[in-house]
Amino acid sequence: SRSYAVELTGQVEAVNLVPELAQLAQRPRGADLLTVVDALSRFANRAPAAAGALTVLSKRADAVGEAARKALSPI
Repeated sequence: SRSYAVELTGQVEAVNLVPELAQLAQRPRGADLLTVVDALSRFANRAPAAAGALTVLSKRADAVGEAARKALSPI
């Protein structure tokens, strides 16, 4: 259910929830990190906290890191 909430946050572009998304990027608490990356990528150009969380995630050597790097590439 947490991943669904993250997905909805991105879909409705609730920029005021970016700090919570950034916290989930550090400690997912059951949220799928790829879903978190997708939601953060919607805010990366508008919210420094989103870009910062993506930068941290981009250092991972897995699919999450790859997705975060891809999300940051157009910035």
